[in-house]
Amino acid sequence: MTQEEVVAFWKQTSDKDWEFSQEIYAGGKRYDYALFFIHLSLEKLLKGLHYHRKDSHPLAIHDLVELAKRAEIEMSQSQVSDLKELSSFNLSARYDDYKKNFYKKANKEYADLWFQKATEIRIVLISHFSL
Repeated sequence: MTQEEVVAFWKQTSDKDWEFSQEIYAGGKRYDYALFFIHLSLEKLLKGLHYHRKDSHPLAIHDLVELAKRAEIEMSQSQVSDLKELSSFNLSARYDDYKKNFYKKANKEYADLWFQKATEIRIVLISHFSL
C-alpha cells in the first residue's frame, strides 16, 4: 500500500467508528459502547496522522496521549487532559470490575460531555491532515 492508501484507510475506518458511535449514542441505551467507539475513532485518526507525518506505522498502542506525542501533534494542556480521559474508554483489555464501574459512570450527562469534547478534538485532528 502507498502512504496515501494507508492514511486513507485509517481515516475511513475512523469515520466508520465515529458514525457507529453516533448511532449507539442516539439509541440512548449503551453509552459505554458509544464512548468506546469514540475512543477507537480518535485512536485511528491519530494513527493515520502518524503515518501521514512520518510514513511509518505507529505502535500498536491505545493511549491517545502517547499516540499524539508520537505523531507530533501539539495539544493544549486541556486537550491532553481530555485525551487521558478519552483513553480510559478503551475497555477491551480492562478487568470486569473496571468495566462495571465504567458502565455505571457512562450515563447520558457524562456521554453528552465527552461527545462534545471528542468532537472538538476530532476537528483539530482532522485539520492536521491538510497541514
